[in-house]
Formats: sequence, C-alpha cells, structure tokens
Amino acid sequence: MASTAIETEIIRTLQEPTRFLDEQLRRDFKQRIRARPSSETEITIYADVRAGGARDIVQVTKWRTADLYGYADTPVIDFLNAVGEIGFQIRELGKIEQQDIEFEVATVKLWQCIRSLSKFATISPRHTEIMSALYTLTIGDNSLLNNAKLKGLDAVSELIQDNIGLPDYAIDKIEDLLEEAGFELNIAMGFAPAESESKPLANVFLETSALIELVFWDKQSAAKAQAAIPAKATKVTSHYVIYEIARGFLRNLILLHNKSCQVKGFSELQQYAGNNRFAQHRLGTIIGAFAVFFADKASFPANSDEELLLHFRGFMRRQIRRGWKAVLTVPDQVINSVQCRDDLAAPFFDKDELYEQTLKKNLCGLNSNCGLEAYYDRYREDFEQLRNELDPDGDAETTKRRRALRELYRHPKLNFQAANCYYCADATICHETPDSGPILTKNGKHFEPIGQTFAKAVISY
Repeated sequence: MASTAIETEIIRTLQEPTRFLDEQLRRDFKQRIRARPSSETEITIYADVRAGGARDIVQVTKWRTADLYGYADTPVIDFLNAVGEIGFQIRELGKIEQQDIEFEVATVKLWQCIRSLSKFATISPRHTEIMSALYTLTIGDNSLLNNAKLKGLDAVSELIQDNIGLPDYAIDKIEDLLEEAGFELNIAMGFAPAESESKPLANVFLETSALIELVFWDKQSAAKAQAAIPAKATKVTSHYVIYEIARGFLRNLILLHNKSCQVKGFSELQQYAGNNRFAQHRLGTIIGAFAVFFADKASFPANSDEELLLHFRGFMRRQIRRGWKAVLTVPDQVINSVQCRDDLAAPFFDKDELYEQTLKKNLCGLNSNCGLEAYYDRYREDFEQLRNELDPDGDAETTKRRRALRELYRHPKLNFQAANCYYCADATICHETPDSGPILTKNGKHFEPIGQTFAKAVISY
C-alpha cells in the first residue's frame, strides 16, 4: 500500500512539475540540441514510470519553441542559433587532447565562427558590446585555449542563450566569466593591492586621475596606479572627485560613443577626433580611448572600416557602463566633506540609443544646493594662504585660480559661478584629503605644491 502511495506521488509530481523542475528540463533540453527548432515545432516530454510489473507513461510537459526561447525577431533567433552552434563546437573541442593538432584546427574554426558573429552587432547596443568582447577573444594570447577558457566559453554560450534580450546584468556576468577564465577584455577591475615592505598606511586618497586609471582603460594602465598604493591601505575618494569624473572624463567618453553612432566608418570618427576646436583634456581622453582600443591589436582583424567602427562602439559601451560601476565600487570609502552632489545616476540610453547621464549642472553654484562656499569659509585661512602663494603675475590660468579662490571664501552665502569650482578643483581635492594618508595622483606637478601648503603628503606616479 505504501508503495502505491509513493508511485502516485511520483506520477502527480511528474504530471505537475514544479517551476524548478520545468526550468531544469528546459535548460537540459536546450543544451542537448545543436540548432534551435523551427517556430512550428512542438516538444512533448514523457516519463516512463515502472514499479515491478506495472508501467505508466506520464506526460510531463509540452513546449512550443517560443516557450523554450521566448519571442524573438528573426535576427535574434539567427544569432542564438549561431551561439548554440558555437556552444556545440566548444564542447566538442573539449573532447580533444590539447596537444593534438586537431585541437588547433578546431580552435581556428571556433574563432572564425565567433568572428562571424559580428554581423549581428547591429541588432542592439547590447549585442554590439557582446560582439566587441567576444571578438577580442580571437586575438593574440587570448586565442590560446586551455581548460579554464573552454569552461568559461561554454558557460558564456549557455548564458547568452538563456538571456535573449541580453540585459546589462547578463552582460556583466558574461564579461566576468570571461575574465575569470583568463581572457583579457581591456577592463581594469578589482586588482589585488601591490605588496610592499613599507609600514601599512591607514588610508590613501584617490584623486581624479588615479581613480580614472584604476577603473577605466586597460589593466596595464591600472597596474601603474595600483603599484603606487601602499599595502593594505584603505582606498578613499570623495563625491567631489566622482562628480569631477562625471562632468569631465566620462562626459568625453559619452561624446565619443555617441559620435560613433552617427558616423559611417572608423576613419570618419578619427577625422572628427582631430578637430582642433577640442580642449586639450577632451582630445587627451579621445586619443586615450583609441590607444587602448588598439593596444596589442596592431592589425585589428576587422574586414572593413564599418566593422571596425562597430567593434569600437561596443568597446566604448563597455568602458562607460562597467567603468562607471567601478568608480563607485573600487574605493573602500567615499567621503563628502565639501557636501558635493551625491545623487548621480548611472549613464543610460535615450530613445535614440545614445548615452546620456543626468548631471544637473544647472544646480552647480547654487548655495542652497552646494556646500563648497561654506567649506571654503570654514577653512578660509588655508585657502587665503594658498592664494597668497600663487604668483599674482602668473599666467592666465593662475590668475583665474587666484580670483576663484577669493570669490569662494569671500561670499559664503551667495551663489557663485560654477567655473570657480572647476578652477579650484585641485585645491579642493587636496584640502579635503584626510590627514590619515597621502593623495595618490598622476598629476604631481599641480598637487605637490598645493600639498606642501596644506601639509598633505602626495604620492605621484
């Protein structure tokens, strides 16, 4: 009698599978087939339940293709089919001894199939980013496969097929899996602190240039900044630094990405970048983006000027999206002594698929919205001393700084010109740095003399 009850429970469970069981069956089914079924296909799963001489055939579930893969336009379906075929190749490749010549032959075919995915880059900006990331796998040392890389590729192929629309959280997971497997994606994230024999410091303050190098561009650039950080030091930055990155460096990246969506080829983008009306800092950011994109890619294997542009667009999307997240997570602590803006939202795509970030610059300079003047008034003696040490007969930039310093501490209850904040940025950052540790900066020329005035230690690299 007990046996009959157990069998009845088994049959009931199979006839009404839980969501977990149904999802597991779907995943297993998709992994076992090489190509996606046509839209008219119906798949029925049966279970053969036997107990002694008794036997029951139980219908477990029935699917249409849309139930397995969801609704998708034809290009998306073709893309997922191509990824499914690549997943099959990856698993077959794993069955070959890596010392066997056939392993190399099959690897070359695999990379060719991955390169051919470029034709799907125009589906959406998310597909463009994925295409750019996958394309870098086929270049240089990235293309030398081992067990870890094969395992990572297999997981990525499954993840892509399970996330039709490629939401950003899935793209993050895909790129994380590739990096964990040993692929280089030109994303500088999460470095371990450099070893040092010196006495550990409590804090190190990441000035704007240092934080940019730690979280944007490639790992080689980040390594220089990371090597200068004392062992076991707590990485500190401020909301003022983060806002300066948003309104300056990141704004330039957004401009470059958006322009790449409006030109027809990469050469046209280069021509735009050569425009001599650009300020030096903007041109430096643009040239830096080009340099990192082509790093270790002396002969980038794109078939056309248009294809090269698509890969660059995907590269820029990744730098902006993941770089901004890292700006907020790489520092261990974010201070706000100046009471600067702390409500910055992440960059987003507008209806035209152009990047935008809401900065609310119109609020800068309003005394009711910003604590900068109150901060300068509170430490007026320090800023007066700095102003007195600036050469009154110096160049035009020095003259602007002297005037801006005076305006900020002289009228603590009035609104001020936002430009005064920009002219005094180095002084503000240096002064708000906690006394418990040095400032880390690539801009030692400007910060070292200010640091001497404010008795702040400066690490320049």
